[in-house]
Amino acid sequence: MEIDIQIRTIRDELLSIEKAEKRRYIIIHMIEDLQEDLLISKSKMESEYQDVLRLENLSTATIYHKILGNIGSAIDKEKEEYLLAVLHYDDLSNKINILQYEKNILNQKIDKKQNLIAQLSDLINKKAALITEQNDHTFFHALKRMDEKINELRQIKNEIAEADIAQEQLKAYLLQVAEGLNTIDPWFDFTANQQYTSYARLKYKSGARQIISMIDQLGKNLNKELADISHELNVEHDLKLYVDFVQSIHKAAIDGWHSGRHLVRAKNCIEDYIDATKKVKLKLLELDQQADRQITLLDDEKKLYVENG
Repeated sequence: MEIDIQIRTIRDELLSIEKAEKRRYIIIHMIEDLQEDLLISKSKMESEYQDVLRLENLSTATIYHKILGNIGSAIDKEKEEYLLAVLHYDDLSNKINILQYEKNILNQKIDKKQNLIAQLSDLINKKAALITEQNDHTFFHALKRMDEKINELRQIKNEIAEADIAQEQLKAYLLQVAEGLNTIDPWFDFTANQQYTSYARLKYKSGARQIISMIDQLGKNLNKELADISHELNVEHDLKLYVDFVQSIHKAAIDGWHSGRHLVRAKNCIEDYIDATKKVKLKLLELDQQADRQITLLDDEKKLYVENG
C-alpha cells in the first residue's frame, strides 16, 4: 500500500536523524574539549608575546653588560616560540569552526524530527483506522483490545483527577478548621467564665457539629471517588482513610472544644487527617503516572502491530 511506503520512508529518515543526534552529541563534547585547549593556548600565546616584548625592550646597557652577542638569537628564539603558539591557537580555532559548521548542519536535520514524528503518527492512525474497518484482518482483534484497554486507562485517569479535586477540597477545609482552632486558647476554661452562657455554649456546639458534618461530607465524597478508582482497577483500594473520622473526632469536637484537653485532641485529630490527605495526594499521583506508562506502552505496541500489518 502507498501508506506503507510513506511509513517506511519516514522511518528511514528518523533512523538517519537518530544517527545525526549521536554524531552531534560527540561533536558537542569535542568542541568543549577544544575550547578548553584554546583557552590554554591563548594564555601561552600571550605569554610568549610578552617574552618577545621583554627582550626587544631591553636597554643597550643591559644588553652590553648581560647578554652581549646573545640578544639577537634570544629574540629570534622567542619569536619562533611565539609564532608556534599562534599557529597552534589558529589550528584549534579552525578545528572548532569546522565542528561548529558540522553541528549546524546536523541541527537543521534534527530540527525536522518532531514534524516527521507527527507525520508518522498521523499515517499510523490512518492505517489503524483502515485495519479496524476490516473484520477479517489479522490484527483486527488485537488492535480492538488495545484500544479498549487504553480507553479504560484514560477513564481511570479521569477518576484520579476527580479524586484529586476531592482531596484538595477536604484538605483546604481541614486547614481552615485547623487555623480556627489555633486561635482558641486550649487552656481557657469556658465553664468557669460567667459570660459563657447556655446560649453561647449551645451556639458553640452547634458550630462544631456543622464543621464535623462538612468534614464528614467532604470525606465521603473523597471515599466515593477513591472507591470508583478501585472499581476501575478491580482491586481492594487502600485509600479509604476517612471512614472513622466522625467517630474519632466527634467526642473531641462536640463534647469538648470548650475544654483544653479535648481541644488539643481535636487539633491533633485534624492535623492527622491533613497528613492523610497529603498521603492520598501522593498515592493518586503514583497511580496517574502508572496509567501514563501503561498507555505509552500500549500505544507503542499498537504502532508495531499497525506498521507490520
